[in-house]
Order: sequence, then structure tokens, then C-alpha cells
Amino acid sequence: MPEVALSSHRCDHMEAMRHFAFGLLAACAASVAYARGGGAGAKPPANVIPFGADWSCFHPRDDKAAGGETPRCERTETECKATRSTLVDPAKMTSCEAQATATVVTYFDPKRATWRFLASPDDDGCLALRGGLVSTKAYQRVAQCEV
Repeated sequence: MPEVALSSHRCDHMEAMRHFAFGLLAACAASVAYARGGGAGAKPPANVIPFGADWSCFHPRDDKAAGGETPRCERTETECKATRSTLVDPAKMTSCEAQATATVVTYFDPKRATWRFLASPDDDGCLALRGGLVSTKAYQRVAQCEV
């Protein structure tokens, strides 16, 4: 009889270890999926682009002298000025001016585990911003540019 009890105990222990291993495997798989952007929805949330009636945008003063900087838009003039101030040479860009529409690209930033957006005053600027996002390969689910 002691062998049966010991055998039963081994089965319970092995079953517990099997459940633990499967649980650990599932947790690792979920972690890898999240790191690859699987933890985010397939589409950005509706509030990723701040609500507003218009945009505040800056453009290159001279397209040839812009030095690779792309025009950008933000929802408020304050945000626009803050973005413009991060440029290598902000003097090559116009000041922030109100504009009715902007062309926007959304993307998932796995480092910050959040959806983000970039906006430009025109399609060409947005395509340049999108190209930069895609070429770095650091971002996921980079959308097409949309007005």
C-alpha cells in the first residue's frame, strides 16, 4: 500500500509542476507579444490625436535650406512652439501659425508602450515623417498619412 500512496503523491507533484510550467510558458509568450506591440490594440485609441478645432504649424522658410527638418503641427500654439524649439536650427522654420487641417500619422511606440502621433501641415511633410518612423524600425503599426 505505501507504494500506491507514494505513486499517487508523485502524480500530484508532477501534475502541479506541469501546470506551473504551462503557466510560466503562457506568461512568457504574453510578455513577448506585448514587447512586439501585441499588448496594444490593432488600432490606436480614438483619443491618440488630441481633439481641437485647428492646428498650429511651422514650415521651412526655404525648402532648400530646411536641412532635412520636416514641417510639423501640434494642436496648440504652446505645443507647436515647444516642438519647434527642439529642432537643430529653428530659425530655418517659420513661426507657429494656425491652420485648419493637418495630415497625421499614428504609430505604436513599444519603448513607451503607447500609441503616438505626428502631424504635418501637408501630405509631403507627413510622408517624410512617416518615412522616418518606418526607417528607424523602432516603431510598430505605422499608419498611412490621413487628413
